[in-house]
Amino acid sequence: MLRTTVEKSINRDYPKLSGSWDFRIAGRGFTSLQGDEVGWHLNIQEGFCIMHIETEQHGEMSCQIDANEEMDHYVGTLRYRIFEVGFISGSSVGAVRAQFRAICEMTDAGGMVRNGIIMTGYHNRAFNGDVLRVDGEIIGEWASDDEEWCHFTAVDTVEVTLSAPSPWMLHDSIATWMNCDGDTTEAYQTSA
Repeated sequence: MLRTTVEKSINRDYPKLSGSWDFRIAGRGFTSLQGDEVGWHLNIQEGFCIMHIETEQHGEMSCQIDANEEMDHYVGTLRYRIFEVGFISGSSVGAVRAQFRAICEMTDAGGMVRNGIIMTGYHNRAFNGDVLRVDGEIIGEWASDDEEWCHFTAVDTVEVTLSAPSPWMLHDSIATWMNCDGDTTEAYQTSA
């Protein structure tokens, strides 16, 4: 059953791929699938079936694309160098690849990706720009003032939501704010 599911997925997304597949039991609830041509890996752990598809590379950014057979979608793990900076997902490998390319275009233009959030204008001396989740949702904008304090204003608000003494600290504050569902008590407060 599992082999059939995996083969259907591989044949659907990569119709020219062929070869023999070897299943090995490596412990309780864990199985791996290794192909003799491409080096595919299938890991089943506690009911989840994750199969590594490919790793896209762009400069120091990479995106490891895995298939989640349980949820029938693909997940990309974003990394800058060795640091995990976010996750993206899509209905196909091509959709995840396109999201990764769009993120790379933003970083090439001076954006910074950390904690699943992109701040445009970060490395290009603009010191202002949009703030987006890695899935493309715009959550606000940021700007630096004359005293070099950085301020974030969330979408649909006119007042500054968060402030911090540097873009790096503002990035952390926005991530904390997002994880707290917009509750600013856990993040850096706006300056008075």
